[in-house]
Amino acid sequence: MIKHPDILSGLFILVIGAVAIILGQMIEIPPTPSLSARFFPMFCGAGLLAMGGGIIHQGIRGAPAPLPFLFDARVGATIAAFLVYFMTFAIVDFRVGAWAMMVVGMVILGARNRMQLLFVPIGVSAAIYLMFRYGFKILLPIWT
Repeated sequence: MIKHPDILSGLFILVIGAVAIILGQMIEIPPTPSLSARFFPMFCGAGLLAMGGGIIHQGIRGAPAPLPFLFDARVGATIAAFLVYFMTFAIVDFRVGAWAMMVVGMVILGARNRMQLLFVPIGVSAAIYLMFRYGFKILLPIWT
C-alpha cells in the first residue's frame, strides 16, 4: 500500500518518463552524424525515470503521511490551459503563446509578484525561442 504521497508522485513521473522513452524510440530518423530527433525525448525520459526513482526512494524512507486530494481547481485549470496551448501551438506565434502560457500558469499556481509576472515569462519565452531558432536551427511558429 502507498504510505507516502511521494511514492505516488514518483510512480507518476516514472510512467511519464517511460512513455517519453517509448515514444522517442518510435521517431523515425535518417542516418546523420549529428544528434537525432530521438535524443532529446529519450534524454528527458531518462531524466524523468531517474527523478521519479529518487522521489520514490524519498517516499519509502519517509514517515507515513496521508495522500492529498489529487485533483483540485488549480490542477484542472492548468490542464485546461495546457490543452488550449497545445491546440493553438501551430497557429499562434510561439513567443506570444509561450508568454501567455507562462503568465496563466504562474497565476494559477499562485505567483502574485508583478515584476515576476512581467519579466519571467518574457525572458523564458525569448530564451526558448532564441535557443531553438539559433542554437538548434529549428523554426518555431511565428507571425510574420
